[in-house]
Amino acid sequence: MDFDPQQLAFYPKDPGVYIMKSQTQEILYIGKAKNIKTRLLQYFQHQDTRVQLPHLLRQVAFIETIVTLTEKEALLLERRLIQQHKPKYNILLKDDKQFISLLITKEMWPKVELVRYRHRPPKEGKVFGPYPHAHAARKAYEHLIKLYPLRQCSNTEFNHRTRPCILYDMQRCLGPCRNLCTQKEYQALVDGACRFLEGKDPSLLEDLHKEMEQASASMHYERAQTLYETIQHLTEIIAAQKTAFKIGIKCDVLGIAKQGHWLSLTLLSFQTKDLIQQYPYFLDTFEPCLLDGLITSFLLQHYTTHPIPSKLFVPLLLPDSKNLQEIFQIPICLPKKEEHKELLSMANRNAEAFLHQSSRRREEQEQALLQLQELLSLSRYPARIECLDTSHLAGSHPVAALVSFLEGIKDPKQQRLFQIRHSEQSEDYNSMKEALERHLTRAKQEETLPDLLILDGGKGQLHLAMDLVSKLDIVTIDLIALAKEKSRHDRGLTQEKVYKPDSFKPYLLPPRSAALFLLQSIRDEAHRSALRYHKKRRQKKLTESELDKVPGIGAAKKKKILAHFKSVRRLREATLEEIASTPGISSKDAKTLFTTFHRRSQP
Repeated sequence: MDFDPQQLAFYPKDPGVYIMKSQTQEILYIGKAKNIKTRLLQYFQHQDTRVQLPHLLRQVAFIETIVTLTEKEALLLERRLIQQHKPKYNILLKDDKQFISLLITKEMWPKVELVRYRHRPPKEGKVFGPYPHAHAARKAYEHLIKLYPLRQCSNTEFNHRTRPCILYDMQRCLGPCRNLCTQKEYQALVDGACRFLEGKDPSLLEDLHKEMEQASASMHYERAQTLYETIQHLTEIIAAQKTAFKIGIKCDVLGIAKQGHWLSLTLLSFQTKDLIQQYPYFLDTFEPCLLDGLITSFLLQHYTTHPIPSKLFVPLLLPDSKNLQEIFQIPICLPKKEEHKELLSMANRNAEAFLHQSSRRREEQEQALLQLQELLSLSRYPARIECLDTSHLAGSHPVAALVSFLEGIKDPKQQRLFQIRHSEQSEDYNSMKEALERHLTRAKQEETLPDLLILDGGKGQLHLAMDLVSKLDIVTIDLIALAKEKSRHDRGLTQEKVYKPDSFKPYLLPPRSAALFLLQSIRDEAHRSALRYHKKRRQKKLTESELDKVPGIGAAKKKKILAHFKSVRRLREATLEEIASTPGISSKDAKTLFTTFHRRSQP
C-alpha cells in the first residue's frame, strides 16, 4: 500500500522531523524540515532529484511527524533518531553527516571560527551551535565579527606578523598581533561575543536599534540595512535560546487535541536536553466530560510498560493527581516556567498534527467502506473484513494466512496462520478449503464472523467458499473473490475482477476508486502474510534435526551434542559411554539418546 500524497494536505507546517516507514513499519528515512508539509510535498512533486528517491518512495507506506519548536531542535532530533535507528536510506547522514558550529578558541588571544564535527563537539574552546545549516552559521559569523572585531588570522600568521593586517586599518580587528590593544580590552570583546551568541546581552539590541535609526536619519541606508539584518539575526538567536530544550531533568510532557468526539494524546519524553521519544495515541470516540478519567487511565496503562520520568507535565489539573503522584513517586503538575510551557505547547501541536492526520485517514477509510458497500451491493456495512490467501513452493510446506481489517485498519490480533495438515498434493483449492473450514468453524463458535470475506482467486475459490458457508449454515457474511485481470497491451494498468455469488460475470470497479484501493491493500497484506509464514516454515524445516524429536533435548543440548559429534550419523554410531562423555549431557539424557537412535537404527 503506497503512501497517498493527498494526505499531506493535513500535515503540519511547523519545523520538525518526518519519519518515512514501509508497510511493515520499517524506518526507511528520517529527515528534518523548517516546514514539514512543504518539504514532504517536494518529494512527491519530483522537486528532489536524488538518485535513491524513486526507490525510497516506492516503499513508503506511512509518514510520521514530530513537531519541534525551532529548526535547530529539529536538527538535533534528526541526528539522534538517525543514530538510534540507522535507516538504510540515510546512508550519507548515518556516518558522514557533520554539524557546523561556531567555536571561540581557548588561548591567550582567542578567535572565532567555523568548525564541523560528527559526534561530540571539540573540547579546545567554547562551542555555539550546531546550526541548522551552513548558511545560518556563516551569517552568525559575519554578524559577530562586525560587532566584535576579534582576530581572524591563523596562529602561524599571528606569530609571524611584523605589522597589522588590513583588517586593523578597516577597524575590523584590534591588532593583538602587534600588541595594539591590551589583553583586558580584547577579553571584553570575547565576553561580549559569547553573550551575543548566547543571546544574553539585552542592551546590545537597544544600542543596535539606536545606531540603525541614526544611520537611517543620516541617509546611510546601506549601514542601516546591515544593522537591521544584525538585529533580526540576534532576535532569532535569543528566541532559539529561550525555546531550546533547557530542562535539565528527565521529564515527560503530555499534550492533547480534541475535535468533536475525536481525541489525540501525545506524550513527549525528554532526557536532559534531548527529546528521546514520542508516543501518539488516537481515540475516535470519547466523551468530553470523561476526559480527566481518560487521561488518568492512559497514564496508568502507559507507565506499566514504559520508564517513569523524574517529572510529568500535564495540560490540565487532574482530580486524581495526588493518587497518581503516590503511585509513580513523581511530581505531576501544570507547567509554570516559560520553557516548560513551551514544551507543553510543542506536545499540544504534535497531538493536533496527529489528530488531523488520523481523523482524515479515518474519514477516507469510512468513505472507502461505504463506497465498497454501494458498488458491490453488500448486504451489510463491511466494518470487519477478512481475507484468506495460501502459499506453497512446488507443493511443499503448504500454509494459509488470514488477515483481518477493522474499519479499514489492520487488526493484528485477529490474524490467523494455518499449517495445512491434510492436503497431500498441496493444491490451492484443498489448502484454502481446509484453512477456511477451520477458521469459519471456530469463528462461528466464538461469534467473531466477519462482515465481508475476501478470497484471493476467482470463481473456483468463490464456489468453494459458498459450499462451505452453506454446509456450516452461515448466512451473516458477504463473500467475494478478487482476481487480477490478465495484462493487455492496450491498457497501462490491469484491473481487478471481483466475483460475487449473485452474478456469473465479474464486477470491474473503477480503477481509481477508493474501494478498489482498499480491496487491493487487504489482498496484498494477506499475500505478504502468507509468503512470510511460508518462508518461516521452510527455514525452520532446513534447520530441523532428528534431535528435535528426542524428549528432554532442547536447543542448548542439541548445540552441545552436534558440536561434540559433528553430525547425527556419528551420534547414531556412538556407544552409550561415548554419548555420556558429551559435555553438558547427563547420564539420563545419554540413555534417552542411545535408546532412541539405537531403536531407529534397528531393522
